[in-house]
Amino acid sequence: MQKEYWLGFSLIKGLGLVSIKKLADYFDSLQEAWEAGYRKLKYVKGLNIKPGLLIKKRKKINISEVQEKLAAENINYLCYGEQDYPDKLKNIKNPPPVIYKKGVCDFSRPAVALVGSRRCTAYGREVAEKLSYKLDQHNITVVSGMARGIDSCSHRGALKGEGNTAAVLGSGLDVVYPPENEKLYSEIADRGAVISEFPLGTKPRSENFPSRNRIISGLAEGTVVIEAAEQSGSLITAELAHSQGRTVFAVPGNINRPTSRGCNTLLTEYALPVTRLEDILDNIFQEKKIDSQSETKKDKQKKYIQLNKQEEKVLHTLQDKGELHVSEIAESCSIKIEKLNSLLLELEIKGLVSSRPGKKYCFEGLQNLLKPI
Repeated sequence: MQKEYWLGFSLIKGLGLVSIKKLADYFDSLQEAWEAGYRKLKYVKGLNIKPGLLIKKRKKINISEVQEKLAAENINYLCYGEQDYPDKLKNIKNPPPVIYKKGVCDFSRPAVALVGSRRCTAYGREVAEKLSYKLDQHNITVVSGMARGIDSCSHRGALKGEGNTAAVLGSGLDVVYPPENEKLYSEIADRGAVISEFPLGTKPRSENFPSRNRIISGLAEGTVVIEAAEQSGSLITAELAHSQGRTVFAVPGNINRPTSRGCNTLLTEYALPVTRLEDILDNIFQEKKIDSQSETKKDKQKKYIQLNKQEEKVLHTLQDKGELHVSEIAESCSIKIEKLNSLLLELEIKGLVSSRPGKKYCFEGLQNLLKPI
């Protein structure tokens, strides 16, 4: 993999993933490419930068020093093609060659992005916190940008639960922006993850944020816009999500408020309305379950919800014992928490159980088993 040379080439502004891959394909190794002189580099076709300029910029980079600084800040870095690099980002346009990460968030988990206005209303703050808390309770990672307003409220809502949240910055990970979010930054880094494609020391310049937004939408199965004016960065994120083939949602707002106009416009174009958590679960995760079915429909034959043995075990436990905390269900059914969270999400989507505050669940009856799907 030669991570150190991926890191080095990623620090050369203007090079990009395509050019790094061309170097990797042309030379036997990225180390050889890093050490190559002008005579060899000039034969690599399709580079975004002239060989002479590449060599000039390369000489200014001390990879060992960069690695030491990252280690001192407790920051890891993930390279494109590496096993831990988020699969969801590999499918977006122009994936970042390297992602800097501080924290423990697992990017293989389901994720939903929540974005919105920096100058949000009390209504927007309440929706963001409640929605993100409920997503967290379903073991779904809340992705946002740690900006003022809706972004910050979204992270705080997830932190009220298990802390399944990831903040994508438009600066280096050693530059906290906005500065008043220093405590929030620390909490996210401790329990979730703070990530960026920008090297240490990068200031939060305005041109960084559209690039940052493609990562926010790219890390998630769907993007929810909670409040947005007509000219808003949140609408850029929504458009990026739409172009990436991800589901876009919008929370309906007061038609008299400027911060609702962007959301209401999205609802007339391609966004789906969100008035409750189930609007997200049904349109993203239920859709995946249906698409994964490989059986062929014959003569419009009706199909019904099927349960596996573990799902039956969970239902019988809740039916017998009533409302239980997720840890109590796990103990009674001898199922690991990670697997149980997935089972409970499926059962809730099927309408057989419902969640309660405090990560508790209760049995809702078997009537939905009789409804054709």
